[in-house]
This record gives sequence, structure tokens and C-alpha cells, in this order.
Amino acid sequence: MARSLSSIIEKKAEWLPEHTFVRYPGPDWETNGYRTITWRQYADAINKAAYWLDGQLGKSTDNDTIAYIGPPDPRYSIILPAAIKTNRKLLIPDGRVTKEGVKSLINETKCTVWLDPHENDSLTQELGIQDTGLPKPIYHTNGYYSTMASFNLSSRIHWTRGVAPCPPQWLGGLVAYIFFPVFLNTSSILPTNVSGLPPALFKKILQRNPVDGICCPPHTIHQLYNDIETHPLLKSLQCIIYLGAALDQNIGDDLWEHTKLTSIIGSTENGPQLDLLPTDKRLWHTHDYVPENGYHMVHIPNSGPKQDGSGDFYELVLERQSDVNGDPSIYQCAFWNPMYNGLNTIETKELYAPVKDIDGRTRWVFSARKDDLTKLSWLAKFHAQDIEIRIKKHPDILNVFVGGEGRPAPFVIVEPKESVLDTKGAEALLDELYESVVAQANKADIKEIRIPKETVLVAKREKAFKMSGKQTFLRKEIEKDYMEEIEAAYERL
Repeated sequence: MARSLSSIIEKKAEWLPEHTFVRYPGPDWETNGYRTITWRQYADAINKAAYWLDGQLGKSTDNDTIAYIGPPDPRYSIILPAAIKTNRKLLIPDGRVTKEGVKSLINETKCTVWLDPHENDSLTQELGIQDTGLPKPIYHTNGYYSTMASFNLSSRIHWTRGVAPCPPQWLGGLVAYIFFPVFLNTSSILPTNVSGLPPALFKKILQRNPVDGICCPPHTIHQLYNDIETHPLLKSLQCIIYLGAALDQNIGDDLWEHTKLTSIIGSTENGPQLDLLPTDKRLWHTHDYVPENGYHMVHIPNSGPKQDGSGDFYELVLERQSDVNGDPSIYQCAFWNPMYNGLNTIETKELYAPVKDIDGRTRWVFSARKDDLTKLSWLAKFHAQDIEIRIKKHPDILNVFVGGEGRPAPFVIVEPKESVLDTKGAEALLDELYESVVAQANKADIKEIRIPKETVLVAKREKAFKMSGKQTFLRKEIEKDYMEEIEAAYERL
């Protein structure tokens, strides 16, 4: 059954009043970004326009025709529903129609009123009413427009199909195995009983399935990206969703130019945090969570590396948004978790830094966990991952582990790639690393924090870094394994 345009707008204004109806460029958009019209504002504008039409033209008793032509802005969005609400037809001439053609349309539709956004318009003044026998009007009915409601059904029929290599023991795996198909009508393509998604397996899956996208940990993307055969296959996907950890910046910067790249961030306790995509695709690694999530970014004083506080971070905090019956909101996964019964606020311990999108909206860069902040003995703080990322860019390095909680300076343990130590000695590698990479990391951080050469170590083959199933560091375990070497390093200072 067709639903009227006006009733749908009114429902959205009632139930989604602050949601964006449209964003449009004002005269200062190049400096101040786009402007937003919410559903409530849109409905109010339509009602005011309808009131104005009846006040200026009187009540329409015969489905009168009015015409409008103006600049490409939201006034078109307002005038059409306003005309419908006042029992009028709206004539919108095609901009390519000649003056003679416009005259013909006015005659054909018995249009007696021309609405113009300018005080004086030469075209309006020059138009005379006469029969020319030129263009014929095309009438659109509500039923015509209401067929767009079928797009939802079409999207389900032709929904994207994605590879989901996360094991069902993870929440990310259960989502693909059960919840996405049940609640979102997606089609998940599950790999064989193999840990991860090796390049050879990925190729076979794509050969046997119509795959549109992939949802996986960053480690899997790294493997596929660095394989000569799966590299182009990865770029050919319509979408790539990574979850569980950060994606290498250089890899992401390349992939976003070929496919839609986004992440699902969250936790087993709090569930996923649904993201809005950035206007500037180069901000693929940033986040702007949907407002229904009830999120707030709370400033954490003295959390950043700079002493003046200019680089401080913000913690993601979730606020309960109960429904009219007092039950948790259907948009807030976290508050359905029994562990949060009686709580109205959840501090996620996730720290973010703000960044501006080109449309003026603030997005957020995940920086670290609150409990991962490393504090030196003299109270200076740093995030180990920042240093790890810089040093890992060296072509001979597989992994980098940085620590130093309660120490006078950070320590660094580098894990060389296979066979590197066969061609370079450990000391030669350390000298090269320190001069080319570590020294640069020192320059990038605040001047008080320096990594001494004495606390830069090479990992031992028999002590490979212990990793989680998501290929993230088990930091406490690694530090425990290397405690003897770490203590010896600080004794050399």
C-alpha cells in the first residue's frame, strides 16, 4: 500500500527529529563546511511554506497548479510537499526547456501562479500565456514516488555477500555466523576450518563464490595485501571491513583509493559501535559513531604526551538511552549486557584524538586504551603503539614491542624478519635501526622522552612475541619473557 509523502515526513519528524534530512552548501561552505537540515526542521519549513501558500493564494479547491524554478538548493525539497499539503500541483519546468516551451507547459497545466526566489525575474516577466503546442507535461503521482519504498526489498534480494574469516569463538565470528544473516539479511561466506585466511584459501573462495567484501582482523588484510596474487583481488572487492585492531596506515591509504574501507570497533562486553563513513575518504581510519549509540567523548586531562595538554585524549563514554518503558534502547547493545544492570554510564577506556572532516564534522582517531598508557618513573606519559608503528616501518623489522612503565626511559625490543640476522649481525642491525629509525622517533616525540640506545634490544628466535588470536600483543606475557634482558639494559644506563 502506498504511503503518502507527507505522512512519511511527519513520522520522521516525530520519531527522528534531530536526524539529518539533508546537508547542503551555504555560501561559505568552502571555509565552514556544509549545513544540516534535520527532519524536524524540514517538516517545520514545509508547514510554514504551506501556510504561506494558503495565505497568499487562498485555499485551493481544484488542485490548482503553481510553478517554481530557482537555484539548486533545498527550496525544491520544501515547495513540493508544501504544494501537496495545500491540494496543489507543482510544475517544475526542466531547465533545458526554451521560453516557448515553458509557455506551452503553463498553458497545458493551467498554471496561474509562478513562484520565483528573486524579487525581479526577467524570464517570469517575459512569459506570455499562449498556445504553442510544444512540450507536454509529465504527471507524477504519489504512487509513482512510493515505489521507491521497494528499494529496501531490492537491497535484500541483491544484498552484498562478504567473506567472514573470524572464528565463531569470537564475537566477530558469531556476528557473521548468526546475527548478520538473522537481523541484517546479509549473506556471510565462511571459510574452511583453517586458522585465519591464507592467500591461497582466499583465492579459492573468490573462485567459488560471488564475494563482494570481507570482514576480518587487520592481520588477514596484511597477509592478503602483501601477497603478489591476492593483492589485486583484495583491491577488487566492493568493501573491506576490519575489526579487532588498527590497520596499517600505509596499507589503508592505498586500499581506500580502490574500495570502500571501514572498521567495526567495539568489545565483547559493549558490542560493536556503528560508524558513519567520512566525507573525506582519506579519513578511513577515523570514527564518527551514530548518535543512537548514546556516545560522548570525555576529555581526560594530562592524558597526552605534551605537557601543555594540547595533545590530550578523549575517552569514549556510553550513556544509557532507555525507551519509554525503561528498557534499554534497541540501538545500545552494551546496556543489554547484564553486567551493566543498574549503570547509566559505561567508561570504555578507549582513548581518541579529534580530527576535522572536510564537511566540518569532528571525527575521532582511536589512539590507545586508557590502561595501555605508559607512564615513566618521572610521570611523563607516552603511547607505546605510536613508537612501535614508526619503528616497524623499517624493511628488516617484523614486529616492535615498546614498554617502560615505571622506568626512567622507554625500552624497545625489535623482532627481525626471517633470515635478516643471517646477513646482518645483531649489533649491525641495532646500529642501523637506531640511526635511521629510533633517532627519528626521538625527534617526533616530546623532547623529554628519549629512547637510549642501551634500551634497544633484538628479540631472540626462541622467544617469539606472544600474540592473541587477533594478532595483537600479549604485552604482559612478552615483558615477562624478556624481563632478564630488560633489567640488564637499564643497568647499562
